[in-house]
Amino acid sequence: MTKYKEMLNGRLVNAAALKIKPDRAARSSAGDCGRASERFLKSAANLPGNGFLGWQIETGRDNTLMTAAFTGTGVRTMASDYNWIFQKCAEAGSRPAEMLNDLYADGRRVYVLVSGSSRLVSDIKKKAELEDVFVDVDYFDEDDGDYCSGSYFKEMFDILQQEGAVIRLTADKVQTDGNGRGRLFISLPQNMNLSLRTAISLAFPDMYVKELPEDGPEDAAAGCISEGFFLDSFARFLTILRSRAVIPLTPERLTKISIDDMEFSVRTYNCLKRAGIHTAGQLQELNEEDLREIRNLGEKSILEIREKLEELEAQVVETGEAQKALSCGAEAEKECADAGSEEAPRSAFDRLNGLVGLENVKEQVRKISAFARMKKAMLQDGKNGISLALNMEFTGNPGTAKTTVARILAEIFYETGLLADGTVVEAGRADLVARYVGQTAEKVKAVFRKAKGRLLFIDEAYSLSENWKGSYGDEAINTIVQEMENRRDDTVVIFAGYPEEMEEFFGRNPGLRSRVPFSIRFSDYSPEELLQIAGLEAEKRGFSLSPQAEEKVLDICKGVSGSPAAGNGRFSRNLVESAVLNYAVRIYGADNADSRMPQEHILTENDFSLPEGFSEEKTTRPIGFCVN
Repeated sequence: MTKYKEMLNGRLVNAAALKIKPDRAARSSAGDCGRASERFLKSAANLPGNGFLGWQIETGRDNTLMTAAFTGTGVRTMASDYNWIFQKCAEAGSRPAEMLNDLYADGRRVYVLVSGSSRLVSDIKKKAELEDVFVDVDYFDEDDGDYCSGSYFKEMFDILQQEGAVIRLTADKVQTDGNGRGRLFISLPQNMNLSLRTAISLAFPDMYVKELPEDGPEDAAAGCISEGFFLDSFARFLTILRSRAVIPLTPERLTKISIDDMEFSVRTYNCLKRAGIHTAGQLQELNEEDLREIRNLGEKSILEIREKLEELEAQVVETGEAQKALSCGAEAEKECADAGSEEAPRSAFDRLNGLVGLENVKEQVRKISAFARMKKAMLQDGKNGISLALNMEFTGNPGTAKTTVARILAEIFYETGLLADGTVVEAGRADLVARYVGQTAEKVKAVFRKAKGRLLFIDEAYSLSENWKGSYGDEAINTIVQEMENRRDDTVVIFAGYPEEMEEFFGRNPGLRSRVPFSIRFSDYSPEELLQIAGLEAEKRGFSLSPQAEEKVLDICKGVSGSPAAGNGRFSRNLVESAVLNYAVRIYGADNADSRMPQEHILTENDFSLPEGFSEEKTTRPIGFCVN
């Protein structure tokens, strides 16, 4: 049997079932799928003899999805090989795949994708652009000429699943007649209908499907597609599988589900939002009487809420079962370990209190948090008198923990129920200001759409201010003011930067300052606090400081404390990282007998030194003119 026939209905060996790992990082994980496709194609190129490598997706009309990897005869691969190829995206199971049947079995029809253009797609999409192509399908925009449009791809995959399709992608060791090394087969239980044929042509412009009769003549080059097209198709299939992989619903996860994801009717959703209810956990705490006290929430909406909660609760998997279901993948294992541990994770307030210094900041955060809880309680009581926004200004020099505190605040507001999500959307000038007239406003609105229900942290906000009025930066500031007003009930905005520059920034728009009621000043760390931070940074890396090292670090910190160029907390971190490198050279340097002895990992005073660029003594620069 030839290799081409073997791909369709031959005996496939070294088969291993694959367990797709859930996509937890959204857009940021799409690159993992792109790299997996590159490793797959490169692995095929390194096969011995005339072999091939394959990946199969078997869909089911009951929304089941099974995948497996395999090779042709004459090739030896193991589960570890597949794990290396897929890495963060999938894990090879210990049991062999039982699904790799003849694609023509039970009278099925087999089709192959064929290029409809003489110009290969790889000439259009160069391999160097691969990282930019592999975006998450939920966020991918449709552009004319894009041969693998995101929403069309999802629509095509939905139809394939409805039809019970089997998708088989194979890659050869060498190109066939210069036409590429990959193939994409589709096996269906019946003839391909018009909607699927059209959906494929929309998802893959310049491609068409060709049926392959079981007893037809062999065409070794049939369906060969370019490397660029194969890489992109492989990654998109993998991305959409990851986005649909089931993450077991534990009791803890249930409480954090946003009402945005519960598919309530518009009336029910709006009533809950106005009452300050944002998660399923908050709904679980309410009884029938509590629900009836929510303004404009009728009996029909109450019934809808109960039904939605019952549906979710029916899907809850106990912690032990969830640990088994999520046993693959480092991130999944970490979540399961956290869910099953006896020690509860530290709250946001605990982590805030654990920060070095910042007593003034902590006190103000506690006041703002208390106000937030009062506002929520009054809303639940039907008192809407307090509509003050929680937007803030953070001022301070670099390294004073402004970003860290913003992230903790987001979690506090989430735990309080004022925000639907505890993550932070961080933005700077590049995210808010466009290069051309008319594009800045839309760019700002896109950032606010992404930040809905979250905390938006605009770092170095003063960079939006330019030296002349009417600039792109002013357009961004004006749009920010408008969006803050429109989204005051579901988005918290924090502006951060240096004190003097921030004052100028707020002066650019009269309405900006009035929409930011809270201002928190982050003071520079004292030398003693910088020493304390250095000790914590060393502990994170498995080291401790000797008493003599602590004295030297304190002397160094006294020389730079109060200097904006030092970077405050970053200075301590850099100081420790440099000391660790010196320790490595001292203990593990070449021909050092001490490296073979057990080490206590203690940093000494000889490991610490003032970084380059800082003088031993603080200097002051006179103000005014110098007269010689």
